[in-house]
Amino acid sequence: MLSMRPRILLVLALFPLLAACDDGLGPRDWNNAPDTVTVYSLSRPELLGMPSAIDLVSSCAFQCSAIPISVESPGASGRWDIAFSEENGQPVFLPSGVFQGFDDRVGIGLLEETSFDAITRVPSGSEIFRNEVVPIQIGRVYAVRSRRESCGFSVGVRYGKLQPLAYNAAEGTLQLRVVVNPYCNDRNLVPED
Repeated sequence: MLSMRPRILLVLALFPLLAACDDGLGPRDWNNAPDTVTVYSLSRPELLGMPSAIDLVSSCAFQCSAIPISVESPGASGRWDIAFSEENGQPVFLPSGVFQGFDDRVGIGLLEETSFDAITRVPSGSEIFRNEVVPIQIGRVYAVRSRRESCGFSVGVRYGKLQPLAYNAAEGTLQLRVVVNPYCNDRNLVPED
């Protein structure tokens, strides 16, 4: 039988794990203010070392943020979800699953004509998510599904939306805004009251 002090220490040690769960003990007051990030084309050798992808899940313990990640080569790191590249002079998104050995659950899909703010939930079903090269349309809104990650005592994905704001073909940069729900497997893009 554990005395009171070891019980308290055990609860304190388990608290960070419980805080990441989706059962009401996790992040309570997340805000859906979009992150604005700039990424650099993965296809340009002169931009090697610059952030060319976004990580949708590493910052989700308390509040998700889209983290720009430098990808030296597509297979170099599994800690990213969506990369920006160019094919035939056109900007494209590359879900990490297009590369062998990466989580093929990562996906991105163009949403119907609507505004960024009007999208409050990622559509149900998986048919919207493509695990292939997706052409970028500036101003349009895309649904995103992250790689599988630990969610407390289970594994799940994060859902979000992103919108390309500006593509600079001369510099090989893409500016976009992103909102990601910090709760695993939750398609809502606005906090519940």
